[in-house]
Amino acid sequence: MAADKKKHKKDNGDKSKQKKASKKSADKSATSKTAKKITASEKRKAVMAQFKNARISDVSDKVFVADSVLHGKGLFASQRIKADTVLGRLVGKPTFDDGIYVLWITDDLGLELVNDFKYINHGKKPNAAYTDEDVTILRDVEPGEELLHDYGW
Repeated sequence: MAADKKKHKKDNGDKSKQKKASKKSADKSATSKTAKKITASEKRKAVMAQFKNARISDVSDKVFVADSVLHGKGLFASQRIKADTVLGRLVGKPTFDDGIYVLWITDDLGLELVNDFKYINHGKKPNAAYTDEDVTILRDVEPGEELLHDYGW
């Protein structure tokens, strides 16, 4: 009879351990599910928080505008952007006068950019390019990386 009591206590102990292990597993699962619920918007805000005067861009949710160490303001990736991604279309008004945000289409005709693509700064190792009327990513770009175009100077 004493052996039966010991066995019964041991069985209850095993069941108790199983319940605790199951609860720990459920808690871990809930925690990992919570971690996966970070939205793209929250990730974008976290990247932007690392920059001075950062704001959402008017051209794509994949980029934002912030102060640049290269020159004034810059356009930065808010998420990983794969090569060959077309970010959007250049928007501007035709001009015959030179200016800070003018892209020259011919020797005589320029396009004064009015959207945030005007903040893409010059770099000898570009990761973006103006292709016809669009901006295209040349290589994979990481979150927080500034978009650069070779102006050809």
